[in-house]
Amino acid sequence: MKIYISIGRNLCIAAFLLLNCGDAVAQVGIGTSQPDDSSILDISSTDKGLLIPRVFLTGALSNSLDGVNPSPVGLTVFNTNPNVSDGNGIGYYYWNATRWDKVTTDASNNSWSKNGNTLLSTDFLGSLTINPLISRSTILPQAPLIRTDP
Repeated sequence: MKIYISIGRNLCIAAFLLLNCGDAVAQVGIGTSQPDDSSILDISSTDKGLLIPRVFLTGALSNSLDGVNPSPVGLTVFNTNPNVSDGNGIGYYYWNATRWDKVTTDASNNSWSKNGNTLLSTDFLGSLTINPLISRSTILPQAPLIRTDP
């Protein structure tokens, strides 16, 4: 009789524990005891950073990092390959469902502004090849600039 009571009591305790801890959902805080309610992960530090996984991307069009599993949309990595095919060198990339896009900023300010640029004597608009520079409007060429010898 004693064996049956012990087993029944243990089953009741196990059932109670399983029913009370099923859907516990909460935010995770690292370096903080009160993670923000709108976050899944809240990381706080005054002297440390977040180290994103470093990978060697072989191509910006390859959707798998390990050759087997497809990358989920939004996956972010730090590429260490300066010669990634169809990519743009070393830096942060994210998977957009069709390719790895580099997260960039134009810190060098080498772009042409729609509001005009202040040019130096070494700046130019043109081509470093023998091919002409062609301005396009929709798909039709407009005002091609062709070099002629004097």
